[in-house]
Amino acid sequence: MKRFLNSLHYFFAVFFLLLPLSSVFGWGPKGHELINQAAINKAPVGRQGFPNFFKSRDNVAWIIFLAMEPDRWRESGEAELKAAESSNHYLDFELLKGMDLPQDRLAAVERYIANGHKAGEVGYLPYMILETFEKLKVSFRAYRDEKKSGQTTFPVERNAVYYAGVLGHYVADGSVPLHVTIKYDAWKGENPNGYRTEKGLHDKFEDEFVKRFVPLAPVQAAVTAPHLVDDPPKAVNDLLHDSFSLVETVYQLEKRGELDHPSESAKSFVAKRLAVGSQMLLDLWWTAWKKSES
Repeated sequence: MKRFLNSLHYFFAVFFLLLPLSSVFGWGPKGHELINQAAINKAPVGRQGFPNFFKSRDNVAWIIFLAMEPDRWRESGEAELKAAESSNHYLDFELLKGMDLPQDRLAAVERYIANGHKAGEVGYLPYMILETFEKLKVSFRAYRDEKKSGQTTFPVERNAVYYAGVLGHYVADGSVPLHVTIKYDAWKGENPNGYRTEKGLHDKFEDEFVKRFVPLAPVQAAVTAPHLVDDPPKAVNDLLHDSFSLVETVYQLEKRGELDHPSESAKSFVAKRLAVGSQMLLDLWWTAWKKSES
């Protein structure tokens, strides 16, 4: 039986690693998986890094696969799950109207409603990133505790890998400009520059462009060794503001036709946003691991 299970683990590891990145489902699937893949490829293991289990053959495959898990929930057709999950994938900065983001989700709900918005209208992306990050930290802490006490660590290893993979999805959403704006699919409001008002930009930019023009190599090349994040809420807030500052850049690329016939600068821009997401993911993994010591 043990030999059979080992063979089965090997099969699934090879299956997921060989699966084309764009074939799991429509950042789109390839972009999400590139972000998780570049991060796990750069993650150090051993005495000065993450524990060895984090980059086992099976777990690398699983982390890449889990990059799309939250979209599977959202797109499952299950009504309650979609209603609860959808607002975790974005934050519409325009609706904040200068309002500071509260520290936690429940305070945000109260603030949104007090300012005339429906509970899920503005979005909860920063909170989903931070909540999942903290779940990963809890799992790493449990791993340390189980290891010290001589208990089996396999269950908590699985938890840690699961939360690491799922965290990648939300961090990736935060790195793409179209997930932090009401202009996520077409330009809204005054339009003196004549930007696209027809729906469809979201898939064109996040999915089709990445599948056709962005391989792993330029994303991987821009990801460095992990850094400790001193203030995770601030880092997440900075990531989202950075993405929001680039919304018009996406529309400029589309207007110039560079999403259909891309220049090197357009490909570089998209690869950089993917790398920004991958670097933030790796840094949050590292921070969760190091801060789980206390």
